[in-house]
Amino acid sequence: MKKQQSGFTLIELMIVVAIIGILASVAVPQYQTYITRTDAMTQTVASMSPLKNAIAEYAARYAELPAGFNELLAEGFADANGTAWSATSFGMDQVESIAWTSPTMTLTYIAAADNAKLAGKTVIITTSLNSNTGAVLFSVTGGTLEPKYRPKF
Repeated sequence: MKKQQSGFTLIELMIVVAIIGILASVAVPQYQTYITRTDAMTQTVASMSPLKNAIAEYAARYAELPAGFNELLAEGFADANGTAWSATSFGMDQVESIAWTSPTMTLTYIAAADNAKLAGKTVIITTSLNSNTGAVLFSVTGGTLEPKYRPKF
């Protein structure tokens, strides 16, 4: 008796490879978008955290938003030398500066950022004070970073 060979034909294998290729062509761009959005969110939140806390404290005490870094200095929000923070004091791995003129902050990513889609881009964050609750709200309102990558608060 002859034993029949079993296995996949070349056509079946090519169909499987084509299906995997189609799935990869959809998944890879989505993954890259996800990574860029994650980098933007992580770097933005980490660099803004001390400033957000100081603004919230000031607003809780005076029921208004501070006008700039000097108002926060009066509340003890100072660098190690006891001087007011500046726009470049909040730099992180990929964040160059956070310029602030109340109620708008402009966060700038460094030009040599690890993620090329963030390099040299800006995000504009607007602060507002909820008069009913006294909570400080932060919202991303613009910038040169593509909207699909912008962090959400």
